[in-house]
Amino acid sequence: MFVRNNNRLKRMTSLAILLALVVPALVTATVVISDVYPISGSAQSPSIYLAEGPNYGVASNLGLISATAQAIGSNYYIPAGTITINSVTGSSNVYLLNVLEIYNSSGWDSGKYAVNLWINGSLPTGVSMYVSTSPVSLSGLSSLTPYSSPDGPIPISTTGNVLYFSFVSENAAAGSGQLTFQFTVD
Repeated sequence: MFVRNNNRLKRMTSLAILLALVVPALVTATVVISDVYPISGSAQSPSIYLAEGPNYGVASNLGLISATAQAIGSNYYIPAGTITINSVTGSSNVYLLNVLEIYNSSGWDSGKYAVNLWINGSLPTGVSMYVSTSPVSLSGLSSLTPYSSPDGPIPISTTGNVLYFSFVSENAAAGSGQLTFQFTVD
């Protein structure tokens, strides 16, 4: 009987030793390693932006357009804010050709990415907007269709590609509207 109990004791001892070895291994196998990665944010100069066009200065000096612009390199970009288009009392139409532009300085080429502009919103009653890929003359304006929202997307897929915006204010138009410019990169 002593031998039999001795075998039982040996088995119990072996089981206890095995548990003593396995249980800590199971506990240490669930180690969690935690790393901290700080993330911060800051303002970035825009790569694709609405800017003063080639005729903005003249139209602005005549009091026909105004927008708050900020310097970016040698250009001035127009962040979110108010753009005012004025008419001349007694005039039938006021043509503001190439007064605003969208400029793409992102470095993305058309082979890799497609950059698109979406314009949504409305213009004041009596104001029409024209979008073109090259500067527009008064005689060339008649070949363009007024932009209506939403009409997009408008592709701007090469670096340095500029979209020119012209406005026609009919019969001393007055009122307000709001346009939203959104860019997508695909």
